[in-house]
Amino acid sequence: MKYTQRHSFDADHYVLSRSRDEQDRLNKQHEYITEAVFDGRLIFKNNTKVRPGMKVLDSATGTGCWILALSKEVDSSISLVGADISSTMFPDSHPRNVQFVETSVTNMPEKWTETFDFINQRFLIAALTATQWAVALKELYRVLKPGGTIQITELHSFNPVGEGLRKSGEVWKKFMSLLEEKGHLSDSGYRIKDFARNAGFENVEESVQRAPIGRRWGKLGEAGAENLKRGLRVLEPANIGRGGLENVNTCTKSQSLVECARQEWDNCEGLYLSVTVFTARKPL
Repeated sequence: MKYTQRHSFDADHYVLSRSRDEQDRLNKQHEYITEAVFDGRLIFKNNTKVRPGMKVLDSATGTGCWILALSKEVDSSISLVGADISSTMFPDSHPRNVQFVETSVTNMPEKWTETFDFINQRFLIAALTATQWAVALKELYRVLKPGGTIQITELHSFNPVGEGLRKSGEVWKKFMSLLEEKGHLSDSGYRIKDFARNAGFENVEESVQRAPIGRRWGKLGEAGAENLKRGLRVLEPANIGRGGLENVNTCTKSQSLVECARQEWDNCEGLYLSVTVFTARKPL
């Protein structure tokens, strides 16, 4: 079942696409992050349990890949909700205990106040401005039950250095510039902890994990590099004509800067993305 709620923030701020290719990339990103960052788990902390009768929210669910994966691991009495500002990527079919709702993380339904026992959210660096991040954390706090837990996964950094990584550094610099141009926080991975505390959460913890990038790490590193490349290529059309990620004199005419960077990732040993998992609790 799908429901619609009034949108609260301007979707034009969202940098990425909602195409079929992007849906496929998000599904593969879920698999990669689950393995590389969560060690095969869906819930980061081992002592956090989802028990029968509980209610779980996947905020900014996208394709619903996380909530659908969770539905295969938990009791069918658990109510699972995937929420996103756009229903474009919602799956056509899903288990009976899973519901998808079109709503903004900055303006969730009033009836959800103190509804959920556990909330998951991943990668909104390309979606929220600084002001919206503060509002979003307050909304998550509102809809979480006292004693409930949130986990937020966000990009921390990817700062390749060295003579053999010039193009990679250029790609990342342009990506960060685009985010800042749109009003997003390029350093959201550093600031969510403060937003969470200001919203009222307690026991706010962060764990910075290394997600391997490049062929030197084996299949997992290859998957990470390919997903990163696809994510950055989504940005290319948005930058045409204004010094974006298109062909530059450091690449051949048939290559984009992103493709050049992808080659560097495969030839570099020990390259990784830093991903932060934040966990916090709403006081009783």
